[in-house]
Amino acid sequence: SFVRGVRGEVALAVVVLGLTAALVGMVPAGSTADGGGFSASYDDAAGSLGVTVTPARSGANTMHLYFYDTDGRPRTVDVAEATVAIGDVPARRIGLVPITQGHFTAAAFSLPSAGNWTITIKSVSRGQVTTSSFEVPVS
Repeated sequence: SFVRGVRGEVALAVVVLGLTAALVGMVPAGSTADGGGFSASYDDAAGSLGVTVTPARSGANTMHLYFYDTDGRPRTVDVAEATVAIGDVPARRIGLVPITQGHFTAAAFSLPSAGNWTITIKSVSRGQVTTSSFEVPVS
């Protein structure tokens, strides 16, 4: 009876771990529901910068920045900062959080109105300063 109980608990643990592993690899439903968002890649003096902004709509948005060296490998970025502006409105800073080597994110930053928002990214990699600017169409 004890052995059967232990076997049952082990089987249940394996099922839970399997389901957890499957869910971790899935894209959240909110990310795919509207098919929207902004994604682009830009070259800079130290390599390239990949950008995603979701949902690219008025209100709260999330941005991911991926820095790559000239060989396409993740670039070590010592410091990165971002600003956002539209029209004659002065640029304001967006808080960036380092996630991994060469990956930064800004969660829940506001783009309060529709239009073409200019985002400027300034980064420092091993003393080399690079600046990239791009427009994000927001609906």
